[in-house]
Amino acid sequence: MAGKNLDEVVPFWRGRLLTLGVSSAEVDEAVLRLRGCVERTLRHPKFEWLLSGECRFELPLSVVVDGVVEHRVLDVLRVEGDRAWVVDYKTSLPMEGESVEGFLEREVGSYKKVMEGYCTAVKGMGFGEVSSGLFFFGGWGSGH
Repeated sequence: MAGKNLDEVVPFWRGRLLTLGVSSAEVDEAVLRLRGCVERTLRHPKFEWLLSGECRFELPLSVVVDGVVEHRVLDVLRVEGDRAWVVDYKTSLPMEGESVEGFLEREVGSYKKVMEGYCTAVKGMGFGEVSSGLFFFGGWGSGH
């Protein structure tokens, strides 16, 4: 997406951030950070790879987490033959002073059971191999 196209959505972002409670004194900085995040995401090779194949978006699934059936929506299922990749988008950032490695370890641990549930559900759809990963907007991700 070209910079010009992003210029067209800036007023929407600004209005939405204000609606969500970002103060008028902070909204311009928030829009700049959001724009940078979107630009980095769109340029990231993993994001380009993700969208280059056959994808199913917002796929409703019933998954078992800690013995309880949960109805969830999978962000992206990328399919290549009998192989599938389960991808969950995240917008979180490292805490102040936290290393990227520490942040990724914490986030992967936090979502491990849910991602395992997604993989089990997708494997039940007939895929031979299923991999999963978290994709953090801003252009970096963690997969396994």
